[in-house]
Amino acid sequence: MKIKGECKRIFFIIFGMVFIITGITFAQQGHGQPPSPPLASDIVSRMEKDLNLTDEQVSEITPVIQNEVDQMQVLMSSKTDREAARDKMEAIHKNTESKLAQYLTPEQLAKWKEKQKKQLSQGQGDKMGPPPEGGERSEAGPQE
Repeated sequence: MKIKGECKRIFFIIFGMVFIITGITFAQQGHGQPPSPPLASDIVSRMEKDLNLTDEQVSEITPVIQNEVDQMQVLMSSKTDREAARDKMEAIHKNTESKLAQYLTPEQLAKWKEKQKKQLSQGQGDKMGPPPEGGERSEAGPQE
């Protein structure tokens, strides 16, 4: 009977170690932290795939998207209050949208806006670029 009790003890020690190691690994992967903003190249790649962009369109919209991402990063790193930041983000999004409208077909633009609405309603944020004009944003913002 002594062997059986010793096996149980070893089992619980190993189980506890696995549990601790799993927790440490999980914490190191950044879980619980806000996601980093998407890269411009990721947004353009997604748009290229979803909107079936031509090579010319990709080369035209890449600097537009990069500019938006850069502006958003500067804004997020500033000490701007939430309401002012929201207003600035809206202005950046509208500016980007007007520039993209020059390079996308009406069908591509409509599809892009629809994807933006869907992502915003699912809480996914800027996975593919700025939201459509008049996008549904919660005025309350995240709870503090």
